[in-house]
Amino acid sequence: MLLSILIALLAPMVASSAAPSPGGRADRPGASAESRASSETSPAAPAGDVDPGEPDAQKLLEEVLRRHAACRDFEARFTETAVSRATGEAPAESGTVSYLRPDMWRWEYRTPEKKLVIVRGKTAAIAVAGETEVSKYDLDQDGGASGVSALLAGGEAVARSFSARFVPPAMGGSPLKDGEAMLKLVPVTLSDQYAHVLLRVHRKSRTVLEAIVVDPGGNSLRFRFSDLRPNRGLRPSAFDLPSSGEP
Repeated sequence: MLLSILIALLAPMVASSAAPSPGGRADRPGASAESRASSETSPAAPAGDVDPGEPDAQKLLEEVLRRHAACRDFEARFTETAVSRATGEAPAESGTVSYLRPDMWRWEYRTPEKKLVIVRGKTAAIAVAGETEVSKYDLDQDGGASGVSALLAGGEAVARSFSARFVPPAMGGSPLKDGEAMLKLVPVTLSDQYAHVLLRVHRKSRTVLEAIVVDPGGNSLRFRFSDLRPNRGLRPSAFDLPSSGEP
């Protein structure tokens, strides 16, 4: 599951040569994504029948990502839930996410298991409480912006990576509240890691509330965000790679 986290957060920017460390686990939904990531993959090719999307949905996506791109840094709370077609919904995990532009991320899981995911440029590290080994990965960022992290970081290039259309709230698993919209984002280039992303956004604040990454097999990882606090003055030292024994 450790590599599955990186796939969901950064795909397709995970290098095809990356493999789980001996301490990595594959006992949660998403293990199939880990096996795909550790095998050789061919470069992404343009999708032959890309959904052109809807102009209003694409405009909203662009405005949301423009709003996120205006933040120098931010902090937010998140809840992550893995859903497997075979075994159903796994217990939710929660914590805080921090971002410092251009490429520093800190995903701190606090419940039910403490673990820390740090990304600095092309290097990522995952530390799990109770384990002495820190799993480290080299990231290949030549594949283009994608994944949950890129959506949170925002920007026009990310918006151009997807075709957007409005979808019924039932696709997101919970009703929409006033001022919310649900978008289905289909990548304009084929991906082995995911088929599409469902994005719940707040129309007025132009912020991301939820992202559901769905892989080609129908498994998904759902991230819900709250208490987004932009421009906190975060320092690079908050994103130091974990040493043995952290968190």
